Amino acid sequence: MSTPILWVLGGLFVVWVALTIAFQFRRLQAPIRIRDPLFMLPSWSFFAPVPNTSDFMFFVRYDYAGVMTPWQGPHLPSHRSVSFLWDPGRRQRKIVVDLSQSIAESTKGDDAMSLIHFSTCYLQLLKVASNQPEALFATGVQVAIAVRPSGAQDYELFFESHVHKLDTGLLTPAIRGDQE
Repeated sequence: MSTPILWVLGGLFVVWVALTIAFQFRRLQAPIRIRDPLFMLPSWSFFAPVPNTSDFMFFVRYDYAGVMTPWQGPHLPSHRSVSFLWDPGRRQRKIVVDLSQSIAESTKGDDAMSLIHFSTCYLQLLKVASNQPEALFATGVQVAIAVRPSGAQDYELFFESHVHKLDTGLLTPAIRGDQE
């Protein structure tokens, strides 16, 4: 490479490092973020200022032609004795917890609670619920998120969805004997 290109690249790198360092200070984040539409500047938080003070649990229940099952957690891969070495199910478990936590954090006000059904996090949790083995013959699915403050024994219901109708696709008109 030619020398002028190296100088330009080096200069861009120095500017990026300087902005990254400045971006770590809270009072500078808003003015810098306006000029960073591509989110090229990382924000590191080695010591979280607000530690996680509660646990979130995702529950699901199914409607079998008007009969609702009890609330239960989704079937996710469980921990095994070799999980500390290789744990392919960890990502699935973490996604469900993170989605539940995102919904809880993003619904601080009443207005946000009414829009929760349109959020990507909610739709992903609904997808997890409708892809469970129990959903195969169910006619509907309902999801809920519960919160357990640290030190508490029981979960408190935070959010409960409406019952969403499921189209299982198993009973097509030809199988049911309907005329098309």
